[in-house]
Amino acid sequence: MTVPQTPIYSDDTAALFPETGPDGQPAMRVIGHRPVSAITFDPWAGLIRQLAAHPNIADVYQAGVGPDGRPSMLVDAAGSTLAERLCHTGPLAIGEAVSNASLLALGLDTLHQNGLRHGLVAPSTVLFDGFGRPRLAGLDATAPGLGATAIPPRFNPLDQQPGPATDVYALAATTYVALGGQLPFAHDPYNPGLRSQPVMDLPGVPQQVTGLLRAAMNPDPAGRPSAAQLHAEFSTIELPHVPSVHPALPYDAVGIAIRPVTTGVLEINAVGSTPHPVSGAPAPYPVSGGAAYPVSGTPVTGVPHSPAPQMAAPQPQWTPQPPPPQQQKRPNTMVIAVASVIGVAVLVAAAIIGVSLMNKKDTANNPDPTPSGSSAAPMDEGVKSIDLEQADVYLLQQFGRLVNGKSDKYVLTGTPVYADIDGDNDLDAAGLIQFQGSGAKDDKPWEFVQVWLYDPKTKEAEPLEFEATWQWTCSELRALNLSTNPQFPNTFEIKRSDYNYCDGRNHGTEVIHVQATGTTPVRNDDGHKSAVINCLGDVGVTGLDIADVTGKADPLFLPKAGAEKVAEKTAIKKMQVYYTKPVDSSINHGYAYAVVTFADSKTGCGWVPWTVVS
Repeated sequence: MTVPQTPIYSDDTAALFPETGPDGQPAMRVIGHRPVSAITFDPWAGLIRQLAAHPNIADVYQAGVGPDGRPSMLVDAAGSTLAERLCHTGPLAIGEAVSNASLLALGLDTLHQNGLRHGLVAPSTVLFDGFGRPRLAGLDATAPGLGATAIPPRFNPLDQQPGPATDVYALAATTYVALGGQLPFAHDPYNPGLRSQPVMDLPGVPQQVTGLLRAAMNPDPAGRPSAAQLHAEFSTIELPHVPSVHPALPYDAVGIAIRPVTTGVLEINAVGSTPHPVSGAPAPYPVSGGAAYPVSGTPVTGVPHSPAPQMAAPQPQWTPQPPPPQQQKRPNTMVIAVASVIGVAVLVAAAIIGVSLMNKKDTANNPDPTPSGSSAAPMDEGVKSIDLEQADVYLLQQFGRLVNGKSDKYVLTGTPVYADIDGDNDLDAAGLIQFQGSGAKDDKPWEFVQVWLYDPKTKEAEPLEFEATWQWTCSELRALNLSTNPQFPNTFEIKRSDYNYCDGRNHGTEVIHVQATGTTPVRNDDGHKSAVINCLGDVGVTGLDIADVTGKADPLFLPKAGAEKVAEKTAIKKMQVYYTKPVDSSINHGYAYAVVTFADSKTGCGWVPWTVVS
């Protein structure tokens, strides 16, 4: 393997060269200008490669010292950065920004608990994978022999001794900008007077969020929460993922003069301030015909074994700072109109949500739950004791049988999660099934979530009849996170978001908590049980027809005659169907999914006959 001789970026310590990673996706080679001792670099390299298995830390494919003594890393550069999203489509939805901050804090906590720090958290180093999952990139910022000698304090604090608290401050500053805020010191980061000013409340953002960000940006590092505390606090905040309507941010509000983690952020970073290529820097190693740098699987000397990352123990409580009296002023920026058009061809089957989902790293985000079953008897392991690679599935309106995790149409991928979703004191399961049949509408395999209930009589895993969403080729369910959440015991939590690559827009994220009543799947959110459909993502989307079907039918949990009612008509304030024309009423067994607004103004989903849709 060789690398190009012309770097795309070079500073006083290292140069960057685009490459292709082992998975065929874009990667970035970071090569130091000067030799470094393997005794110094290799232990760090071995540890960071292990920690990069965390789902919210970007992949490190290779790390080691080359034959000439210079350090090298090959890191993941696929996807787009937060900086690109802010500059191209505008601030994030409040719920998405908070969710991302919680996950990134978990990644930081993993680094901190293992004696490392990131050193350069910023919109330009938050990397979203192809499914919208946020990850910490730019890990070379504090690598031996690769770390830049000067780090711009655009998002970092002016700490005398940088440490874990520095990362916490930078994540909070990054999140504040992601919400559309302007940092008081944005245009004069070295001004101590501006640094002492707390960030303002933001329109539409709960004070619980801005109060937490103020605490994390305390000028005194000792007054900031830890990354573990930040994750815990953000995790308690439940917010809707309503798409932001704010204009895109200018490059100079987001860019920072650091090494780009992707080629897409080069221009944005350059506006932060002009990069400083090194004149006369050593030629990149290796040149054409030279020996290769360490490749994946090549051992490096002195690499210690690191234990699995540990999460921080609970910390003492701290009190967020009160909001300042002034209101945040937003600078003038170019307004970008947001238009969202979703192709809504829906084909219902027996899974939850059709998605494109990365199989990587599910285990770290999906620990086994501690079900809240009866205290009188231990929880039966149920489905957890069954080999799901030999289980039945029910997808696309037909049964199938997995043999060694596969059939002629389906493949079981990822790591299943477990919870007692039907309340009978045994564990049920949910897992990812990839559909490989000829019915897929584009060149990517479609994937679904299959749920199995444990039958204590037969001691088998019975596939639950779910509803699956199938969409047009130009509409892709880009992000899905299947997990359990202690705040919602006895449920599977599904977070999914939609991206329409015909109009290039993300259409928001929806969170669904799934339980079972008998053998009927239900979503249990906001105190109401309703049908397991991703219907709420259509609310507010332009380009859809809307039919008011209030009082015309009872919403059902399943699209079939005789199914259980979600609620009586008298308990419903409003019911609407979002759809596109022409309508094919033969799909979904002749049923359409509706957004149900209950008497207390909370919302859910239900199925109604197409015949009531005018």
